[in-house]
Amino acid sequence: MKSLLYVLLLSFSLPSFSQTYHPLVKEGSVWSTLHRIFMWDFWTDYTKFEGDSILDGKHYLKVWKTTDEYQSGWEYSELIREDTNGNVYINWGIGDDLIYSFGASIGDTLFLHGSYEYYILDSIGTIELLNGEMRSIYFLSHEAGWCQETWIEGIGSNYGVLNGGFCGMTGDNPELLCFTEDEVLKYKNPSWNTCYYWTGTPELELNRNILISPNPTTGSISIRSSCFQKNPILIEITDPSGKLIYRTEMIIPDNEIILPEHIMNGLYFIKIVPRHSVPVVKGLILTR
Repeated sequence: MKSLLYVLLLSFSLPSFSQTYHPLVKEGSVWSTLHRIFMWDFWTDYTKFEGDSILDGKHYLKVWKTTDEYQSGWEYSELIREDTNGNVYINWGIGDDLIYSFGASIGDTLFLHGSYEYYILDSIGTIELLNGEMRSIYFLSHEAGWCQETWIEGIGSNYGVLNGGFCGMTGDNPELLCFTEDEVLKYKNPSWNTCYYWTGTPELELNRNILISPNPTTGSISIRSSCFQKNPILIEITDPSGKLIYRTEMIIPDNEIILPEHIMNGLYFIKIVPRHSVPVVKGLILTR
């Protein structure tokens, strides 16, 4: 699944490798990715590339992962490499698997993971990172329309650095949380407050200091905030396809929403719109 909220400065032009290109595969970067395999299970892992390896005459870096919040206890995972055309490959020991093609042009068809399913590169723009740096951002769509995906040059997919071409895969709902380069935090998912979450997190902490709990929920949610006190807000809950499931207006704090009985177990989007202003706050809720 993709993040819902991005702050973008769009400039629809093709990136040029003659300009400064930021490779994905290099030492000194750390990614954190949120995983949700079961509706009530949250956990985060960190990924880094470190240590050279040669396989079949090709140069790779080793992929290391840890689920430790303090980034200790790293374990070897696989190999990764990037060629001069901006193609990124993972190797689990049975050959290269293409997961990114940063040298692609708008309209190109990309077969990722050796699959018969493909992706279309719809457009390329630019995004400003937290440190003011500008990077190219790629917008892709799955050929069957199952989902969309975004890549940031040197950072990777909104599903996590190792999950380029994630659409169509099952069993996980990953989401990139943070990216650090040379110990500088350059990207943070605006839908989440921190770079690390683990099972048992009792509240969904949205930006603008809005707390939604319990999450996961079994039928009702409480919304609290210090930002929109005594001001009406519009609440909308939609399923992953965008279908409106529930809509109401309320004043917070000290309010509870009883979700309709027809809501099935699953993952839903919640949107909060202050009626007195323009800003929109978005997040995720789970039901079980």
